[in-house]
Amino acid sequence: MGDLFAEIRKQHIEDYGSKFEEWAPRILVDQYSDRTHFIYELIQNAEDAGATYLTFNLYPDRLVLCHNGKPFTEADIRGICGIRSTKDEPDSGKIGRFGIGFKSVYAYTKTPAIYSGQYAFRIQNLILPYAENNISSEGNTVLILPFDGNVNADVANCDIEIALRKYISSDVLFALHNIKKIGCKVYPTEEEWTIVKQSNPLSEFVDHIHIIEEPYNEEKELLVFHTTDSQPILIGYSLAEAEDGKKYVIPANQHYLYVFFPTSVETHLSFYIHAPFSTTPARDNVRHNESTKFFQNS
Repeated sequence: MGDLFAEIRKQHIEDYGSKFEEWAPRILVDQYSDRTHFIYELIQNAEDAGATYLTFNLYPDRLVLCHNGKPFTEADIRGICGIRSTKDEPDSGKIGRFGIGFKSVYAYTKTPAIYSGQYAFRIQNLILPYAENNISSEGNTVLILPFDGNVNADVANCDIEIALRKYISSDVLFALHNIKKIGCKVYPTEEEWTIVKQSNPLSEFVDHIHIIEEPYNEEKELLVFHTTDSQPILIGYSLAEAEDGKKYVIPANQHYLYVFFPTSVETHLSFYIHAPFSTTPARDNVRHNESTKFFQNS
């Protein structure tokens, strides 16, 4: 393993230069208007790895993520330490694995550590991996983000707690295919909440989806129509139950376009819609094209 990490360090210094960490943050980190954007990136990576669940544990000095997706490969290490995505071909169904998006974590940390399968390493200067002693992760992938970056640890902790409460809600699971459960726990109070998605196929093109947020007893029930290609388009109608037990459609209380995650693009529609458009780096907007014009003018 040490030889692999040394090889990657040598190659990256040759490719990017020894002063990479001095100029790279301006391009790779500072481009995000919301520095807590990295939470979506971490969820995206777990989704692309085929994870069915993931957890966030927020401590005063670090954030720890754990998921049950497929273990890291050498290609994943090269991708997460590089500035090119290891995303497959456009029709692969993946949101975009590692590469530039992961660099958003460096708003809060200088030395993220990853424990996955046979690999255990930390990353320094954004691109240089170093071997770590492995930990018992029970077959999961564990990512540790110590708050040792340019943001004070107390500020980092506060920022991320606010972001977790905002992002880890019932809306986050609507357009994800693999992940069915996300849990959050905040220390030292040990307050925790969990989002669970239950999906029941009604036909080849229609699913009944039930999303539950515990322990707050918040529920969302949707009838979702979808295409069958690798990157499907989803249209979801909110459901409610009448006194006689029958279900009926009600206007959705979320009117923003999904591109895997909610964006700031207003659809002016009364239902949920997801489409695999190309987004800006912060995922909050869709790149300017005819699709964007459609939603802005609809």
